[in-house]
Amino acid sequence: MRNGKLKPGYNIQVGSCNGFVVNWSTHQNRNDNGTLIPHLERYERFFNKLPESIGADSGYGNQENYEYLKEKHIKNYIKYPLFHKEQTKKFKSMKYNWQNMEYDEINDKFTCPEGKKLEYVKTRHDKTETGFIQENRVYECSDCSNCTHKSECTKAQGNRQIRFNKKLWQLKNVARRNLMSEKGLEMRGKRAEYSEGIFGQIKWNMGFKRFLLRGLDKVDLEWGLLCFALNIKRMNKKDIEKLKEIAMAKAISLSKNITEFLKQKIQLLSS
Repeated sequence: MRNGKLKPGYNIQVGSCNGFVVNWSTHQNRNDNGTLIPHLERYERFFNKLPESIGADSGYGNQENYEYLKEKHIKNYIKYPLFHKEQTKKFKSMKYNWQNMEYDEINDKFTCPEGKKLEYVKTRHDKTETGFIQENRVYECSDCSNCTHKSECTKAQGNRQIRFNKKLWQLKNVARRNLMSEKGLEMRGKRAEYSEGIFGQIKWNMGFKRFLLRGLDKVDLEWGLLCFALNIKRMNKKDIEKLKEIAMAKAISLSKNITEFLKQKIQLLSS
């Protein structure tokens, strides 16, 4: 807090379908990427199954989550960091960015814009905040000393190096294809409406901006009750809309019957 005080905070998550909350969870993770798997595990406990597909923003797009979705056969529509940026002209024009360099998957080599090869030299293993181990392969150019574009390519004193997570690269390619498909475009369009709209309704329309209870379990219970309240509110709204549709249909039908009756009366009187 800016006043120098430390207050308990919680990372709350919701899963929604057609605007209704179907799952909620409460965490103490700083980032969203560590909340997806526990959130889906709770969903499985509730329904004894996992969803067929899932969409989310780039905060959830990492290797650990992608591998979990692949293992559980869940269709992946989760964006990853740079998903939108990599489609821009400016990003594509950055020819010395390793993501724009040609990669030969068969021979496992990169080719820089000047035609030089970057070959595999070693593997590094990095651990994430959740304890997940990522394998990063390091590629290096054999000699950059005489390259006239070295200053544009790298700030390193030695040769240009690339750290490349091949598994994540392959998983991103699958996610990109899914996101760019017709179904992916539909899910991306509805994500803000269904997910962000839930938080907007609870915080602003329902006026809830601070948890009354303390402790992870109690806050999780309070968050669940709020989600139930929102579902009831939306069910009531849909019921009213449905009743309006039924009433309108009956009114139209009645108007047609009255019109027909009046026509018959006029014909009898005129004869």
